[in-house]
Amino acid sequence: MDAEEKVAEASAWTEPASMGPSPSTDAAVPDQPAPRAEIATLVAAPASAELGDLDPTTGEPVRPISVAVGATLSWLSVAASAASLLWTYWVAVDHFAQASWLTAQFPTEPGALLRVGLMAGLTVAVLLAMIANTIVGFYAWTGYRWTRIAGLIGAGLSVLLLLGGRLGWAAIPLAVAGAGLLWLPSARRYFDAWWRLRHPSVAYAPPTQNVQYGPLARYR
Repeated sequence: MDAEEKVAEASAWTEPASMGPSPSTDAAVPDQPAPRAEIATLVAAPASAELGDLDPTTGEPVRPISVAVGATLSWLSVAASAASLLWTYWVAVDHFAQASWLTAQFPTEPGALLRVGLMAGLTVAVLLAMIANTIVGFYAWTGYRWTRIAGLIGAGLSVLLLLGGRLGWAAIPLAVAGAGLLWLPSARRYFDAWWRLRHPSVAYAPPTQNVQYGPLARYR
């Protein structure tokens, strides 16, 4: 083999072989649709014979009309009491004797210390009735059965509004009616359902009988 043939053969080995187009390693993969996200929802507790009907949106006992109206009347009594007290303050500035029944019973002079005592006593009396009926309305709405007794106490304290002006007298029948509605059978069932929901009964496993000690018969 001459020199020219050796050079040609060497150049053939050093030149890269022509290769066709290779497939791309980064071939495009079609986008897969993202899975639909599920929205977590709260499943309402199932109704049972023990708890009665439950609201599907809250899982709580269904509030009867008697409780809703009774609580509302208690709050209206509070509103009437507050309005009466504010009106008494306003009238007492120029006409102290005409501000309330209590102030009319004790003739006083402007600036007398007795006037301060009368208004302070009237304020305390009205606030007692307002606080009691506020508590009754709120806790009756949320299903506490002790509010039936508290409603009677609130109605009794509302009688103190007789010491004030006539505007506050309207709070007395409102408190009495609200307390009376809480003693209806539908209200009692509602309170009992809330009691069972807050104090669920404990279910115990049945007692185990025929307990065999030692190796079982099939292993003897």
